Amino acid sequence: MESDDDVDMHAADANEELDDTKKRLKEMEDEAAALREMQAKVEKEMGSVQDPATASASQANREEIDFRSVFVGNKKTDNGSGLIFSIPYHDQGQGQALHFRVSEEIRRCSELRQADVSPIATSWKVDSWRMKKALQLPEYPDANELDQVLETLSSFPPIVSAGEARNLEEKLGQAAMGNPFLLQGGDCAESLKEFNANNIRDTFRVLLQMGVVLMFGGQMPVIKVGRMAGQFAKPRSDPFEDKNGVKLPSYRGDNVNGDAFNVASRIPDPQRMVRAYCQSVATLNLLRAFATGGYAAMQRVNQWNLDFMAHSEQGDIFLLWANRYRELAHRVDEALGFMNVAGLTSEHPIISTRDFWTSHECLLLPCEQALTREDSTTGLHYDCSAHMLWVGERTRQLDGSHVEFLRGVANPLGIKVSDKMVPDELVKLIDILNPKNKPGRITVIVRMGAGICE
Repeated sequence: MESDDDVDMHAADANEELDDTKKRLKEMEDEAAALREMQAKVEKEMGSVQDPATASASQANREEIDFRSVFVGNKKTDNGSGLIFSIPYHDQGQGQALHFRVSEEIRRCSELRQADVSPIATSWKVDSWRMKKALQLPEYPDANELDQVLETLSSFPPIVSAGEARNLEEKLGQAAMGNPFLLQGGDCAESLKEFNANNIRDTFRVLLQMGVVLMFGGQMPVIKVGRMAGQFAKPRSDPFEDKNGVKLPSYRGDNVNGDAFNVASRIPDPQRMVRAYCQSVATLNLLRAFATGGYAAMQRVNQWNLDFMAHSEQGDIFLLWANRYRELAHRVDEALGFMNVAGLTSEHPIISTRDFWTSHECLLLPCEQALTREDSTTGLHYDCSAHMLWVGERTRQLDGSHVEFLRGVANPLGIKVSDKMVPDELVKLIDILNPKNKPGRITVIVRMGAGICE
């Protein structure tokens, strides 16, 4: 049986331990208050601006964060790591559990407190991009005509279906795991003047030829994506072009204005978007016919490769790789002969048909919005102008209108990456466009050159 002295000693120890705990908690609260004050000063100096429409909601989020946790910096964890851990504290007076999160770096606190003002946190609408800074968009002289054209485009059928875009995303997800190989190619920009079946066929044919070689050499499927059926708009480094003292708006692609250097041609014309839509539909219709009608059969494609070798110009540089290419083409021909004997003839769907997808740069946002549809099966929005879209070098600003639009559509997306982009910017951009880290959602399109890539 314990004596009264033992009981008093235990009580004294408990009171001392409680006092020490309260003292430590008070020190942590003081550090947290100082840290919040420091954060406020940093935000003020950086001139951070928040959308008034979301200010009240963000303030509520901040108050909730302050209530739930106190963030403390410059503390090292017992195991020496920089991981964040929680120390539960129960306030007996209030009956509420608070968690004191300790981080090795103050910047982690800054990132957590700024999370509620990131672009991802704001709600997305098909026209929310209009609230952001827009670059590379033409200025149309007649706003009423522009609205009429966009309304017309909104009533047109989609060029591609949401289901097709989902299928491409699934295949790209497999490519991310190292199975299929992705091949993307096509013109820098399509032309309304040079639109004809032969040009479409030739581009399609080259992609098929490359696909067969890659498939045989890599022993894996090849996903073929064309820069076709919608690749009209062109970003410009300068909004104006000067020739012989005459200054005119720059040529921005055939769906915006003409390339002839005169005033009438360079004025942005909304009707060009309708012409571009019609050409895209016709192009895709012909591509589908080529892909499924036997034109893309493997035997035919490999014969093109053999013919290409027979009729190509000879030269020293050519001879360095010609023999290897010819040998590869003959090996493909032998494999196809074996498959034919085994029953996989040119009439078999595996041999005679090909999946083919379309892509273009998401640049002319009014047109992209007009062709965006809500999928009835998933409730997601798809830009039905193409299966895949990408954001370019000049329009990938984290707070810009193009990134805002693309983050809300469910198409697989590409990001053009040059040596001008720092890794941290790419990570932030991927966080915005693919917050759930879904495989197949993002494709990085490198544009650097062999001299820069390591």
